[in-house]
Amino acid sequence: MSVSGPPDAPWYRRPIPGLLPPWLVLALVVAITFGSCAIYLGGFSPEAVALAFGIGFFAGLVISLAVGWPRRAPSPEAASFLPPAWISVPVGIAVLVLLAYALIDESLRQGYFDGHRRRRGYYRIPGPLAIGVGCCCMIVAGLISLGAMWGRQRNSFSFVGGLLGIVVLIVGLCLILVRVGGHFD
Repeated sequence: MSVSGPPDAPWYRRPIPGLLPPWLVLALVVAITFGSCAIYLGGFSPEAVALAFGIGFFAGLVISLAVGWPRRAPSPEAASFLPPAWISVPVGIAVLVLLAYALIDESLRQGYFDGHRRRRGYYRIPGPLAIGVGCCCMIVAGLISLGAMWGRQRNSFSFVGGLLGIVVLIVGLCLILVRVGGHFD
């Protein structure tokens, strides 16, 4: 394999020939790091290693979204840290749904809906505000999914990404409703 580029360019400015896209390499490196930390900290438990690997892969995808979103590749063929739409849309929506779940769960733990406050929360956000911000996160996630499905870039990959985003949104909404329903039993 030869590395193309200007011959006088330093080694760190030359393009890297890759077999995998950069976003996948980043996600795998983070996942392997999380998995090896699980082995080091907790011994070899296959469930713990698999869980840590999955969490690390999700964290790697979130990092690649954060790095790749502002800098899109100049052409579709160019390598980019931004995953394809069928991956980036559901991952972004999962982050919003997790944020909404954490905010609503914390407002329920603080006891705002029991008539008194039991203890200080982690986020120090009043309960109604946390519920409002959580609902806004869910609305934004739904709009992102619909925008991916029927936006300007209408292709099959963005449609699948929007559809997967809707599925993630519905699962997250069901989890929030189960959490809220269990609180008032």
